Amino acid sequence: MIEQALTNAQTMHTSLETAIDALYRESGTPTREDAVAIFRRHLGRHYGEIRQLFEGRHIKGIASASMMAALMDGVIDCLDDFARKHTSASTQPLCICATGGYGSGLLAPHSDIDLLFLTSSALTPPLAERIEFILYFLWDLGIRVGHATRSVAGCLEAVKTDITIRANLMDARPVAGALTIFTELQNCLLSEKGDARAFILSALNEMERRHKQFGDNPFIVEPNIKEGRGGLRDLQTLGWMARIASESDGSVFTVPHPHTEPAFSALDILTEQERQRARRAWNFLWTIRLHLHYIAGRADERLLFETQPVIGARMGYASHGRQQGVERFMRHYFLTVREITRLGCLIEPVIMARLDPPQPSLTENNPAYAALNELHLTLVDGQIAPTTQTDFDARPADMLRLMEVAQNHQLPIHPFTIRALIQNERRATSLRDDADTMLVFARLLTARGLPSGVEKKAPGQDGPCRKTAADWLHLLNQTGLMSAILPEWSRVVGQMQFDTYHIYTVDEHSIAAVRMLGEIENGRMADEIPIVYTLVEAIQSRPVLYFATLIHDIAKGRGGITLLSALKSRPAWDRRLV
Repeated sequence: MIEQALTNAQTMHTSLETAIDALYRESGTPTREDAVAIFRRHLGRHYGEIRQLFEGRHIKGIASASMMAALMDGVIDCLDDFARKHTSASTQPLCICATGGYGSGLLAPHSDIDLLFLTSSALTPPLAERIEFILYFLWDLGIRVGHATRSVAGCLEAVKTDITIRANLMDARPVAGALTIFTELQNCLLSEKGDARAFILSALNEMERRHKQFGDNPFIVEPNIKEGRGGLRDLQTLGWMARIASESDGSVFTVPHPHTEPAFSALDILTEQERQRARRAWNFLWTIRLHLHYIAGRADERLLFETQPVIGARMGYASHGRQQGVERFMRHYFLTVREITRLGCLIEPVIMARLDPPQPSLTENNPAYAALNELHLTLVDGQIAPTTQTDFDARPADMLRLMEVAQNHQLPIHPFTIRALIQNERRATSLRDDADTMLVFARLLTARGLPSGVEKKAPGQDGPCRKTAADWLHLLNQTGLMSAILPEWSRVVGQMQFDTYHIYTVDEHSIAAVRMLGEIENGRMADEIPIVYTLVEAIQSRPVLYFATLIHDIAKGRGGITLLSALKSRPAWDRRLV
Protein backbone atom coordinates (compact mmCIF):
# COMPACT_ATOMS: atom_id res chain seq x y z
CA MET A 1 0.00 0.00 0.00
CA ILE A 2 2.80 2.43 0.89
CA GLU A 3 4.73 1.57 -2.28
CA GLN A 4 1.65 2.17 -4.43
CA ALA A 5 1.01 5.48 -2.67
CA LEU A 6 4.56 6.68 -3.39
CA THR A 7 4.26 5.55 -7.01
CA ASN A 8 1.11 7.64 -7.32
CA ALA A 9 2.96 10.63 -5.80
CA GLN A 10 5.76 10.27 -8.35
CA THR A 11 3.14 10.35 -11.11
CA MET A 12 1.78 13.58 -9.60
CA HIS A 13 5.31 15.05 -9.62
CA THR A 14 5.71 14.19 -13.29
CA SER A 15 2.38 15.81 -14.13
CA LEU A 16 3.50 19.08 -12.50
CA GLU A 17 6.79 19.07 -14.42
CA THR A 18 4.84 18.50 -17.65
CA ALA A 19 2.50 21.41 -16.88
CA ILE A 20 5.43 23.77 -16.15
CA ASP A 21 7.22 22.71 -19.36
CA ALA A 22 4.04 23.39 -21.35
CA LEU A 23 3.81 26.86 -19.79
CA TYR A 24 7.37 27.65 -20.93
CA ARG A 25 6.60 26.48 -24.45
CA GLU A 26 3.47 28.61 -24.65
CA SER A 27 4.75 31.87 -23.16
CA GLY A 28 8.51 31.68 -23.41
CA THR A 29 9.08 33.33 -20.02
CA PRO A 30 6.03 32.65 -17.86
CA THR A 31 5.03 35.13 -15.17
CA ARG A 32 5.12 34.30 -11.51
CA GLU A 33 1.32 34.63 -11.32
CA ASP A 34 0.85 32.03 -14.08
CA ALA A 35 3.17 29.63 -12.27
CA VAL A 36 1.36 30.12 -8.95
CA ALA A 37 -1.93 29.27 -10.66
CA ILE A 38 -0.50 26.03 -12.09
CA PHE A 39 1.01 24.97 -8.75
CA ARG A 40 -2.24 25.79 -6.93
CA ARG A 41 -4.35 23.72 -9.36
CA HIS A 42 -1.88 20.85 -9.08
CA LEU A 43 -2.02 20.83 -5.28
CA GLY A 44 -5.79 21.21 -5.14
CA ARG A 45 -6.45 18.39 -7.59
CA HIS A 46 -4.11 15.86 -6.02
CA TYR A 47 -4.93 16.78 -2.43
CA GLY A 48 -8.53 16.07 -3.37
CA GLU A 49 -7.58 12.68 -4.83
CA ILE A 50 -5.69 11.72 -1.68
CA ARG A 51 -8.58 12.79 0.52
CA GLN A 52 -11.03 10.78 -1.58
CA LEU A 53 -8.88 7.66 -1.28
CA PHE A 54 -8.48 8.18 2.49
CA GLU A 55 -12.11 8.93 3.34
CA GLY A 56 -13.22 6.06 1.10
CA ARG A 57 -11.06 3.81 3.31
CA HIS A 58 -8.91 2.69 0.39
CA ILE A 59 -5.77 3.86 2.22
CA LYS A 60 -5.06 4.46 5.90
CA GLY A 61 -3.28 7.22 7.76
CA ILE A 62 0.36 6.36 7.05
CA ALA A 63 -0.18 5.77 3.33
CA SER A 64 -2.17 8.99 3.00
CA ALA A 65 0.38 11.05 4.96
CA SER A 66 3.19 9.54 2.87
CA MET A 67 1.45 10.54 -0.36
CA MET A 68 0.96 14.11 0.86
CA ALA A 69 4.62 14.40 1.88
CA ALA A 70 5.76 13.01 -1.48
CA LEU A 71 3.39 15.40 -3.28
CA MET A 72 4.94 18.31 -1.39
CA ASP A 73 8.42 17.02 -2.26
CA GLY A 74 7.53 17.27 -5.94
CA VAL A 75 6.16 20.79 -5.52
CA ILE A 76 9.33 22.02 -3.77
CA ASP A 77 11.61 20.34 -6.30
CA CYS A 78 9.78 21.97 -9.22
CA LEU A 79 9.62 25.28 -7.37
CA ASP A 80 13.36 25.27 -6.75
CA ASP A 81 13.99 24.73 -10.45
CA PHE A 82 11.59 27.56 -11.30
CA ALA A 83 13.24 29.86 -8.73
CA ARG A 84 16.72 29.30 -10.20
CA LYS A 85 15.45 30.52 -13.57
CA HIS A 86 13.71 33.61 -12.18
CA THR A 87 16.28 34.95 -9.69
CA SER A 88 19.85 36.14 -9.89
CA ALA A 89 22.29 33.47 -10.93
CA SER A 90 24.25 32.00 -8.02
CA THR A 91 27.13 29.57 -8.11
CA GLN A 92 26.78 28.84 -4.38
CA PRO A 93 25.21 25.40 -3.87
CA LEU A 94 22.01 25.01 -1.86
CA CYS A 95 20.22 21.96 -0.50
CA ILE A 96 16.58 22.23 0.52
CA CYS A 97 15.93 19.73 3.32
CA ALA A 98 12.70 18.59 4.92
CA THR A 99 12.94 18.44 8.71
CA GLY A 100 10.69 17.59 11.65
CA GLY A 101 7.54 15.62 10.92
CA TYR A 102 7.70 16.48 7.22
CA GLY A 103 11.28 15.23 7.21
CA SER A 104 10.07 11.83 8.40
CA GLY A 105 8.13 11.54 5.15
CA LEU A 106 4.68 12.05 6.68
CA LEU A 107 2.46 15.10 6.33
CA ALA A 108 -1.03 15.83 7.64
CA PRO A 109 -3.42 17.87 5.44
CA HIS A 110 -3.16 21.17 7.33
CA SER A 111 0.21 20.80 9.04
CA ASP A 112 2.99 23.24 8.32
CA ILE A 113 6.16 22.07 6.59
CA ASP A 114 9.60 22.52 8.14
CA LEU A 115 12.37 23.40 5.68
CA LEU A 116 16.10 23.82 6.18
CA PHE A 117 17.93 25.78 3.50
CA LEU A 118 21.36 24.21 3.90
CA THR A 119 24.49 25.87 2.54
CA SER A 120 28.14 24.90 2.56
CA SER A 121 29.33 28.40 3.49
CA ALA A 122 28.03 31.83 4.48
CA LEU A 123 24.90 33.00 2.65
CA THR A 124 25.38 35.23 -0.41
CA PRO A 125 22.84 37.85 -1.66
CA PRO A 126 21.90 35.92 -4.86
CA LEU A 127 21.22 32.77 -2.84
CA ALA A 128 19.21 34.75 -0.27
CA GLU A 129 17.07 36.06 -3.16
CA ARG A 130 16.41 32.51 -4.36
CA ILE A 131 15.39 31.37 -0.87
CA GLU A 132 13.12 34.39 -0.44
CA PHE A 133 11.48 33.68 -3.81
CA ILE A 134 10.71 30.10 -2.75
CA LEU A 135 9.27 31.11 0.61
CA TYR A 136 6.99 33.81 -0.80
CA PHE A 137 5.82 31.41 -3.50
CA LEU A 138 4.89 28.78 -0.91
CA TRP A 139 3.05 31.36 1.19
CA ASP A 140 1.07 32.43 -1.88
CA LEU A 141 0.05 28.79 -2.27
CA GLY A 142 -1.38 28.90 1.26
CA ILE A 143 1.30 26.62 2.71
CA ARG A 144 2.50 27.33 6.23
CA VAL A 145 6.28 27.07 6.37
CA GLY A 146 8.66 26.82 9.30
CA HIS A 147 12.10 27.56 7.93
CA ALA A 148 15.73 28.08 8.82
CA THR A 149 18.81 28.90 6.75
CA ARG A 150 22.08 27.50 8.06
CA SER A 151 25.46 26.38 6.88
CA VAL A 152 26.78 22.94 7.79
CA ALA A 153 28.95 24.56 10.47
CA GLY A 154 25.94 26.51 11.75
CA CYS A 155 23.93 23.30 12.13
CA LEU A 156 26.70 21.60 14.07
CA GLU A 157 26.91 24.58 16.42
CA ALA A 158 23.11 24.77 16.89
CA VAL A 159 22.65 21.11 17.84
CA LYS A 160 25.02 21.55 20.80
CA THR A 161 22.60 23.85 22.62
CA ASP A 162 19.12 23.13 21.21
CA ILE A 163 17.49 19.71 21.61
CA THR A 164 14.70 20.67 19.18
CA ILE A 165 17.15 21.34 16.35
CA ARG A 166 18.98 18.09 17.07
CA ALA A 167 15.72 16.14 16.97
CA ASN A 168 14.58 17.86 13.76
CA LEU A 169 17.86 17.09 12.03
CA MET A 170 17.59 13.43 12.98
CA ASP A 171 14.61 13.13 10.63
CA ALA A 172 16.00 15.50 7.98
CA ARG A 173 16.18 14.42 4.35
CA PRO A 174 17.09 16.24 1.11
CA VAL A 175 14.25 17.32 -1.16
CA ALA A 176 15.93 19.48 -3.81
CA GLY A 177 19.27 21.06 -4.69
CA ALA A 178 22.81 19.92 -4.02
CA LEU A 179 22.59 16.57 -2.21
CA THR A 180 26.33 16.54 -1.48
CA ILE A 181 25.85 19.25 1.17
CA PHE A 182 23.33 17.10 3.01
CA THR A 183 25.68 14.12 2.88
CA GLU A 184 28.40 16.31 4.40
CA LEU A 185 26.05 17.33 7.23
CA GLN A 186 25.09 13.72 7.93
CA ASN A 187 28.70 12.61 8.12
CA CYS A 188 29.55 15.48 10.48
CA LEU A 189 26.60 14.70 12.77
CA LEU A 190 27.63 11.05 13.00
CA SER A 191 31.25 11.89 13.74
CA GLU A 192 30.33 14.52 16.35
CA LYS A 193 27.79 12.53 18.35
CA GLY A 194 27.65 14.96 21.22
CA ASP A 195 26.45 14.16 24.72
CA ALA A 196 23.89 11.38 24.30
CA ARG A 197 23.03 11.37 27.99
CA ALA A 198 22.31 15.10 28.04
CA PHE A 199 20.11 14.79 24.95
CA ILE A 200 18.06 11.93 26.37
CA LEU A 201 17.60 13.60 29.76
CA SER A 202 16.51 16.78 27.96
CA ALA A 203 14.08 14.75 25.86
CA LEU A 204 12.59 13.15 28.98
CA ASN A 205 12.25 16.54 30.69
CA GLU A 206 10.59 17.98 27.61
CA MET A 207 8.22 15.01 27.50
CA GLU A 208 7.27 15.53 31.13
CA ARG A 209 6.67 19.25 30.55
CA ARG A 210 4.53 18.49 27.51
CA HIS A 211 2.46 15.93 29.40
CA LYS A 212 1.67 18.44 32.12
CA GLN A 213 0.62 20.99 29.51
CA PHE A 214 -1.48 18.76 27.27
CA GLY A 215 -2.76 16.12 29.68
CA ASP A 216 -0.72 14.01 32.07
CA ASN A 217 -3.51 11.45 32.27
CA PRO A 218 -3.93 9.80 28.85
CA PHE A 219 -7.42 8.54 29.71
CA ILE A 220 -9.31 11.83 29.75
CA VAL A 221 -12.30 11.94 27.40
CA GLU A 222 -10.97 14.77 25.17
CA PRO A 223 -7.30 13.84 24.63
CA ASN A 224 -4.65 15.54 22.49
CA ILE A 225 -3.58 12.74 20.17
CA LYS A 226 -0.29 14.39 19.23
CA GLU A 227 1.10 16.08 22.34
CA GLY A 228 -0.68 14.27 25.20
CA ARG A 229 0.68 11.25 27.07
CA GLY A 230 0.64 8.18 24.85
CA GLY A 231 0.32 10.30 21.69
CA LEU A 232 2.28 10.58 18.46
CA ARG A 233 4.93 12.84 19.98
CA ASP A 234 5.75 10.21 22.60
CA LEU A 235 6.36 7.65 19.86
CA GLN A 236 8.61 10.13 18.06
CA THR A 237 10.53 10.97 21.23
CA LEU A 238 11.14 7.28 22.01
CA GLY A 239 12.49 6.92 18.47
CA TRP A 240 14.86 9.87 18.88
CA MET A 241 16.12 8.53 22.21
CA ALA A 242 16.68 5.06 20.79
CA ARG A 243 18.62 6.41 17.82
CA ILE A 244 20.81 8.70 19.95
CA ALA A 245 21.59 5.88 22.38
CA SER A 246 22.42 3.50 19.51
CA GLU A 247 24.67 6.05 17.83
CA SER A 248 26.54 6.59 21.10
CA ASP A 249 27.55 2.92 21.35
CA GLY A 250 28.03 2.40 17.61
CA SER A 251 24.98 0.21 16.97
CA VAL A 252 23.15 2.54 14.57
CA PHE A 253 20.00 1.07 13.02
CA THR A 254 18.25 2.01 9.80
CA VAL A 255 14.98 3.93 9.93
CA PRO A 256 12.74 3.64 6.85
CA HIS A 257 11.71 6.72 4.89
CA PRO A 258 8.89 7.45 5.02
CA HIS A 259 8.47 6.48 8.66
CA THR A 260 5.95 3.71 8.10
CA GLU A 261 6.60 2.63 11.69
CA PRO A 262 8.05 4.24 14.84
CA ALA A 263 11.83 4.55 14.65
CA PHE A 264 12.35 2.42 17.78
CA SER A 265 10.68 -0.59 16.12
CA ALA A 266 14.07 -1.63 14.80
CA LEU A 267 15.45 -2.09 18.33
CA ASP A 268 16.41 -5.69 19.08
CA ILE A 269 14.98 -5.44 22.62
CA LEU A 270 11.40 -5.72 21.33
CA THR A 271 9.61 -8.92 20.38
CA GLU A 272 7.94 -9.17 16.99
CA GLN A 273 4.56 -8.92 18.70
CA GLU A 274 5.60 -5.67 20.40
CA ARG A 275 6.84 -4.31 17.06
CA GLN A 276 3.51 -5.13 15.46
CA ARG A 277 1.68 -3.32 18.26
CA ALA A 278 3.88 -0.27 17.76
CA ARG A 279 3.17 -0.25 14.00
CA ARG A 280 -0.58 -0.58 14.54
CA ALA A 281 -0.57 2.21 17.12
CA TRP A 282 1.43 4.48 14.77
CA ASN A 283 -0.97 3.91 11.86
CA PHE A 284 -4.09 4.17 14.04
CA LEU A 285 -3.12 7.54 15.53
CA TRP A 286 -2.11 8.92 12.13
CA THR A 287 -5.48 7.85 10.73
CA ILE A 288 -7.30 9.69 13.53
CA ARG A 289 -5.09 12.75 13.01
CA LEU A 290 -5.94 12.99 9.32
CA HIS A 291 -9.65 12.69 10.08
CA LEU A 292 -9.32 15.50 12.63
CA HIS A 293 -7.65 17.79 10.09
CA TYR A 294 -10.22 17.09 7.39
CA ILE A 295 -13.18 17.59 9.70
CA ALA A 296 -11.86 20.81 11.25
CA GLY A 297 -10.44 22.22 8.01
CA ARG A 298 -7.29 23.19 9.93
CA ALA A 299 -4.51 21.67 12.03
CA ASP A 300 -6.41 20.20 14.99
CA GLU A 301 -4.88 17.57 17.28
CA ARG A 302 -7.52 17.38 20.03
CA LEU A 303 -10.12 14.65 19.91
CA LEU A 304 -13.09 16.65 21.10
CA PHE A 305 -16.34 15.24 22.42
CA GLU A 306 -18.37 16.38 19.40
CA THR A 307 -15.92 15.00 16.81
CA GLN A 308 -15.54 11.54 18.35
CA PRO A 309 -18.83 10.12 16.92
CA VAL A 310 -18.00 11.53 13.48
CA ILE A 311 -14.54 9.98 13.35
CA GLY A 312 -15.80 6.72 14.86
CA ALA A 313 -18.42 6.44 12.13
CA ARG A 314 -15.91 7.34 9.40
CA MET A 315 -13.59 4.60 10.63
CA GLY A 316 -16.40 2.02 10.63
CA TYR A 317 -17.15 1.63 14.34
CA ALA A 318 -20.79 0.58 14.58
CA SER A 319 -22.90 0.03 17.70
CA HIS A 320 -22.72 -3.44 19.19
CA GLY A 321 -25.21 -4.52 21.84
CA ARG A 322 -25.50 -1.77 24.43
CA GLN A 323 -22.22 -0.19 23.42
CA GLN A 324 -22.35 2.73 21.02
CA GLY A 325 -20.04 2.91 18.04
CA VAL A 326 -18.30 5.95 19.48
CA GLU A 327 -17.62 4.09 22.73
CA ARG A 328 -16.06 1.19 20.81
CA PHE A 329 -13.91 3.66 18.85
CA MET A 330 -12.74 5.50 21.95
CA ARG A 331 -11.99 2.26 23.77
CA HIS A 332 -9.75 1.27 20.85
CA TYR A 333 -8.07 4.67 21.18
CA PHE A 334 -7.50 4.36 24.94
CA LEU A 335 -6.18 0.81 24.63
CA THR A 336 -3.77 2.07 21.94
CA VAL A 337 -2.58 4.88 24.21
CA ARG A 338 -2.12 2.37 27.02
CA GLU A 339 -0.03 0.22 24.71
CA ILE A 340 2.18 3.19 23.86
CA THR A 341 2.80 4.00 27.53
CA ARG A 342 3.68 0.35 28.12
CA LEU A 343 6.12 0.43 25.20
CA GLY A 344 7.74 3.40 26.90
CA CYS A 345 8.15 1.30 30.04
CA LEU A 346 9.90 -1.37 27.96
CA ILE A 347 12.22 0.94 26.03
CA GLU A 348 13.19 3.79 28.38
CA PRO A 349 14.99 1.70 31.04
CA VAL A 350 17.06 -0.12 28.41
CA ILE A 351 18.10 3.17 26.83
CA MET A 352 19.03 4.68 30.19
CA ALA A 353 20.96 1.55 31.18
CA ARG A 354 23.15 1.91 28.09
CA LEU A 355 24.11 5.40 29.20
CA ASP A 356 24.21 4.85 32.98
CA PRO A 357 24.99 1.22 33.88
CA PRO A 358 22.94 0.19 36.95
CA GLN A 359 24.71 0.25 40.31
CA PRO A 360 23.67 -2.52 42.77
CA SER A 361 23.09 -1.13 46.25
CA LEU A 362 21.67 -4.02 48.33
CA THR A 363 23.68 -4.92 51.43
CA GLU A 364 23.04 -7.43 54.21
CA ASN A 365 22.38 -4.71 56.77
CA ASN A 366 19.51 -3.35 54.71
CA PRO A 367 16.13 -4.00 56.46
CA ALA A 368 14.69 -5.34 53.19
CA TYR A 369 17.61 -7.69 52.49
CA ALA A 370 15.95 -10.93 53.62
CA ALA A 371 12.64 -10.24 51.87
CA LEU A 372 14.30 -9.23 48.60
CA ASN A 373 16.76 -12.12 48.70
CA GLU A 374 13.89 -14.57 49.12
CA LEU A 375 12.28 -13.17 45.97
CA HIS A 376 15.60 -13.21 44.06
CA LEU A 377 15.50 -9.43 43.78
CA THR A 378 18.04 -6.74 44.54
CA LEU A 379 18.37 -2.98 44.86
CA VAL A 380 19.76 -0.91 41.98
CA ASP A 381 20.26 2.77 42.68
CA GLY A 382 17.99 2.31 45.70
CA GLN A 383 15.16 0.73 43.67
CA ILE A 384 13.84 -2.83 43.64
CA ALA A 385 15.28 -4.50 40.54
CA PRO A 386 15.39 -8.02 39.08
CA THR A 387 18.47 -10.26 39.10
CA THR A 388 19.55 -13.10 36.84
CA GLN A 389 17.67 -15.47 39.20
CA THR A 390 14.40 -13.52 38.98
CA ASP A 391 11.85 -15.74 37.25
CA PHE A 392 8.30 -14.37 37.22
CA ASP A 393 7.37 -17.00 34.67
CA ALA A 394 8.04 -19.81 37.14
CA ARG A 395 7.05 -17.81 40.25
CA PRO A 396 4.26 -15.43 39.20
CA ALA A 397 3.21 -14.81 42.82
CA ASP A 398 6.48 -12.91 43.30
CA MET A 399 5.10 -10.13 41.08
CA LEU A 400 2.65 -9.06 43.80
CA ARG A 401 4.88 -10.01 46.71
CA LEU A 402 7.58 -7.59 45.57
CA MET A 403 5.01 -4.78 45.67
CA GLU A 404 4.26 -5.62 49.28
CA VAL A 405 7.97 -5.52 50.08
CA ALA A 406 8.18 -2.13 48.39
CA GLN A 407 5.22 -0.91 50.46
CA ASN A 408 6.53 -2.23 53.76
CA HIS A 409 10.02 -0.80 53.29
CA GLN A 410 8.98 2.32 51.33
CA LEU A 411 11.18 1.43 48.36
CA PRO A 412 10.58 2.57 44.78
CA ILE A 413 10.40 -0.01 41.98
CA HIS A 414 13.03 0.08 39.23
CA PRO A 415 11.85 0.52 35.61
CA PHE A 416 13.50 -2.84 34.77
CA THR A 417 11.12 -4.49 37.24
CA ILE A 418 8.09 -2.80 35.71
CA ARG A 419 9.33 -3.97 32.31
CA ALA A 420 9.51 -7.54 33.61
CA LEU A 421 6.00 -7.29 35.07
CA ILE A 422 4.59 -6.18 31.71
CA GLN A 423 6.34 -8.99 29.88
CA ASN A 424 4.98 -11.61 32.32
CA GLU A 425 1.47 -10.24 32.86
CA ARG A 426 -0.25 -13.30 31.41
CA ARG A 427 1.36 -15.57 33.98
CA ALA A 428 -0.68 -13.77 36.64
CA THR A 429 -3.84 -15.54 35.42
CA SER A 430 -2.66 -18.59 37.39
CA LEU A 431 -3.03 -16.56 40.60
CA ARG A 432 -6.79 -16.03 40.39
CA ASP A 433 -7.53 -18.85 42.84
CA ASP A 434 -4.39 -18.52 44.95
CA ALA A 435 -5.46 -17.55 48.47
CA ASP A 436 -2.07 -16.18 49.55
CA THR A 437 -1.82 -13.93 46.51
CA MET A 438 -5.32 -12.61 47.11
CA LEU A 439 -4.35 -11.70 50.66
CA VAL A 440 -1.34 -9.78 49.30
CA PHE A 441 -3.67 -8.03 46.87
CA ALA A 442 -6.03 -7.18 49.73
CA ARG A 443 -3.19 -5.58 51.69
CA LEU A 444 -2.11 -3.52 48.67
CA LEU A 445 -5.74 -2.54 48.09
CA THR A 446 -5.99 -1.17 51.61
CA ALA A 447 -2.53 0.40 51.79
CA ARG A 448 -2.68 3.56 53.85
CA GLY A 449 -1.17 6.79 52.62
CA LEU A 450 0.39 9.42 54.82
CA PRO A 451 -1.90 11.13 57.34
CA SER A 452 -3.10 14.67 56.91
CA GLY A 453 -0.37 17.27 57.40
CA VAL A 454 2.51 15.01 56.29
CA GLU A 455 3.80 15.83 52.84
CA LYS A 456 4.65 12.91 50.57
CA LYS A 457 8.19 12.97 49.18
CA ALA A 458 9.30 11.72 45.79
CA PRO A 459 11.44 8.56 45.68
CA GLY A 460 15.08 9.38 46.34
CA GLN A 461 14.32 12.41 48.50
CA ASP A 462 14.63 12.53 52.28
CA GLY A 463 11.34 11.70 53.95
CA PRO A 464 8.45 9.26 53.47
CA CYS A 465 7.47 8.06 49.98
CA ARG A 466 4.72 5.65 51.02
CA LYS A 467 2.37 4.60 48.23
CA THR A 468 -1.40 4.54 48.60
CA ALA A 469 -3.85 1.89 47.48
CA ALA A 470 -4.57 3.93 44.34
CA ASP A 471 -0.83 4.04 43.51
CA TRP A 472 -0.66 0.26 43.59
CA LEU A 473 -3.87 -0.11 41.61
CA HIS A 474 -2.46 2.20 38.97
CA LEU A 475 0.69 0.07 38.70
CA LEU A 476 -1.34 -3.16 38.57
CA ASN A 477 -3.50 -1.67 35.84
CA GLN A 478 -0.56 -0.29 33.87
CA THR A 479 1.29 -3.61 33.87
CA GLY A 480 -1.84 -5.63 33.03
CA LEU A 481 -1.72 -7.63 36.26
CA MET A 482 -5.10 -6.32 37.38
CA SER A 483 -6.87 -7.71 34.32
CA ALA A 484 -5.02 -11.00 34.63
CA ILE A 485 -6.01 -11.46 38.27
CA LEU A 486 -9.53 -10.06 37.97
CA PRO A 487 -10.85 -10.90 34.48
CA GLU A 488 -13.95 -8.75 34.97
CA TRP A 489 -11.63 -5.75 35.20
CA SER A 490 -10.30 -6.31 31.67
CA ARG A 491 -13.73 -5.37 30.27
CA VAL A 492 -13.61 -1.85 31.72
CA VAL A 493 -9.99 -1.06 30.81
CA GLY A 494 -10.10 1.83 28.37
CA GLN A 495 -13.91 1.87 28.37
CA MET A 496 -15.34 5.37 28.11
CA GLN A 497 -18.85 6.57 28.87
CA PHE A 498 -20.08 8.91 26.19
CA ASP A 499 -21.67 11.55 28.37
CA THR A 500 -20.71 14.88 29.91
CA TYR A 501 -20.49 13.57 33.49
CA HIS A 502 -17.46 11.26 33.30
CA ILE A 503 -14.05 12.68 32.43
CA TYR A 504 -12.10 9.41 32.75
CA THR A 505 -12.40 5.88 31.42
CA VAL A 506 -14.15 3.42 33.75
CA ASP A 507 -10.91 1.86 35.03
CA GLU A 508 -9.31 5.25 35.74
CA HIS A 509 -12.54 6.51 37.30
CA SER A 510 -12.63 3.47 39.62
CA ILE A 511 -9.02 3.96 40.70
CA ALA A 512 -9.70 7.67 41.26
CA ALA A 513 -12.60 6.67 43.53
CA VAL A 514 -10.24 4.52 45.61
CA ARG A 515 -7.80 7.41 45.78
CA MET A 516 -10.57 9.68 47.02
CA LEU A 517 -11.54 7.10 49.66
CA GLY A 518 -7.96 7.08 50.90
CA GLU A 519 -7.93 10.88 51.09
CA ILE A 520 -11.12 10.79 53.16
CA GLU A 521 -9.78 8.11 55.49
CA ASN A 522 -6.54 10.03 56.09
CA GLY A 523 -8.46 13.14 57.08
CA ARG A 524 -7.42 15.26 54.10
CA MET A 525 -11.06 16.10 53.34
CA ALA A 526 -12.46 16.27 56.86
CA ASP A 527 -13.29 19.96 56.50
CA GLU A 528 -15.11 19.56 53.15
CA ILE A 529 -17.16 16.45 53.97
CA PRO A 530 -17.12 15.91 57.76
CA ILE A 531 -20.09 13.51 57.75
CA VAL A 532 -18.39 11.13 55.33
CA TYR A 533 -15.15 11.33 57.31
CA THR A 534 -17.04 10.37 60.49
CA LEU A 535 -18.72 7.43 58.73
CA VAL A 536 -15.42 6.10 57.37
CA GLU A 537 -13.96 6.11 60.87
CA ALA A 538 -16.71 3.73 61.97
CA ILE A 539 -16.22 1.20 59.15
CA GLN A 540 -15.62 -2.31 60.49
CA SER A 541 -14.07 -3.91 57.38
CA ARG A 542 -11.73 -1.74 55.36
CA PRO A 543 -11.06 -4.46 52.74
CA VAL A 544 -14.76 -4.76 51.92
CA LEU A 545 -15.17 -1.00 51.66
CA TYR A 546 -12.12 -0.61 49.41
CA PHE A 547 -13.05 -3.57 47.22
CA ALA A 548 -16.64 -2.34 46.85
CA THR A 549 -15.30 1.08 45.83
CA LEU A 550 -12.94 -0.51 43.31
CA ILE A 551 -15.63 -2.56 41.58
CA HIS A 552 -18.55 -0.15 41.96
CA ASP A 553 -18.62 0.31 38.14
CA ILE A 554 -17.44 -3.17 37.14
CA ALA A 555 -20.88 -3.99 35.70
CA LYS A 556 -20.38 -1.42 32.93
CA GLY A 557 -18.05 -3.90 31.31
CA ARG A 558 -20.72 -6.62 31.27
CA GLY A 559 -23.71 -4.91 29.78
CA GLY A 560 -25.03 -3.38 33.00
CA ILE A 561 -25.41 -6.46 35.24
CA THR A 562 -25.83 -5.92 38.94
CA LEU A 563 -22.92 -5.78 41.37
CA LEU A 564 -24.31 -8.85 43.15
CA SER A 565 -24.17 -10.85 39.92
CA ALA A 566 -20.58 -9.79 39.36
CA LEU A 567 -19.61 -10.94 42.85
CA LYS A 568 -21.44 -14.24 42.44
CA SER A 569 -19.45 -14.95 39.30
CA ARG A 570 -16.26 -14.90 41.43
CA PRO A 571 -17.46 -16.05 44.88
CA ALA A 572 -13.95 -16.46 46.28
CA TRP A 573 -13.17 -12.75 46.14
CA ASP A 574 -15.44 -11.51 48.91
CA ARG A 575 -14.34 -14.30 51.29
CA ARG A 576 -10.65 -13.60 50.87
CA LEU A 577 -10.97 -9.87 51.24
CA VAL A 578 -12.98 -9.84 54.49
